[in-house]
Amino acid sequence: MRNSLGVTVSAALLLAAVPAQALDILSQSEIAEREKKLKLRARPVLSCTPMELSASAVRGETAELRLTIRNGGGQVLRWSLSRLPPWLAADAVTGELGYGEEQAVVLHVRTQLVPSSTGVTEILVEAPGAEGSPARVSVAAEVRPAPAAPASAHAVGAVADIPRDIPRLPLDSPPTPGGLGVRVGFMLPGSGSATEYDSSAFLGLQYQLRKTDSSKLSLELGIDYASSDAGTGESSSTLTSGRADVLFHVGGGGSLYLLSGLGGLFESSDVPGSSKAGLLDVGAGMSLAGGKVDVRLTHAMLLGADNVSGMTLLSAGYRF
Repeated sequence: MRNSLGVTVSAALLLAAVPAQALDILSQSEIAEREKKLKLRARPVLSCTPMELSASAVRGETAELRLTIRNGGGQVLRWSLSRLPPWLAADAVTGELGYGEEQAVVLHVRTQLVPSSTGVTEILVEAPGAEGSPARVSVAAEVRPAPAAPASAHAVGAVADIPRDIPRLPLDSPPTPGGLGVRVGFMLPGSGSATEYDSSAFLGLQYQLRKTDSSKLSLELGIDYASSDAGTGESSSTLTSGRADVLFHVGGGGSLYLLSGLGGLFESSDVPGSSKAGLLDVGAGMSLAGGKVDVRLTHAMLLGADNVSGMTLLSAGYRF
């Protein structure tokens, strides 16, 4: 009984000697805060995941791999990537991480630079002063050959199809079937037994009749109007002509053509009187832009004219 009483008194005296704050129970948040302060006093810790990376792609494509770098210790971790081969590129090669931070780095595998069907390398992630540095990450890339192009429907050795929307050169474009158009040009100086005329411009309408674009022959009906001054400057006259020409398309739809036709010329001047004459013309021309445009040189012989025996016409036409 005496011994039990002594133990109880001793325990009571011991508890009285311990400070009250030492008996407090630490909360979970306080424990975590103290652990964090201890870790912050420690050096950084480098870790990389995954430590093995692999990709598979068709040659010519670019494959992507993802590497995560983490700082598991205290203080700032400064990392860098090295030993990257020419066929492997990274979107970041250096960085800084605080306590508990991590960063994802994307690696790009450029398959066209992989020397064979398989590329294998080992890259280094270094962080001076950190535990786990350097980290060695292996990278493997499998490169498959590009699929063969589908066989053409043409026979072996045939020329590949040419896109149909590429415009053809104007000289290779055959004239299209006829239609209504306009013609402008110059009447070059003409001479006759009595009077010479200066050159002047003329304007006309034409209509061409052609069965198909491969027809060798076509018929062109035209009306032309011009104003001309006599060489003496004493009088001026207007010339109106109507004509019917037969066009022979060289090669059956080619761009070159020959023409010949008949017509009539009516002349009126500012002095009293007018005259009429028959017209026989011959010439040659060339069609451009699919037959929409043409240029020609024509010589018209005047039948029954008193003063002018002929005229040479250089003109261009446009068909709508």
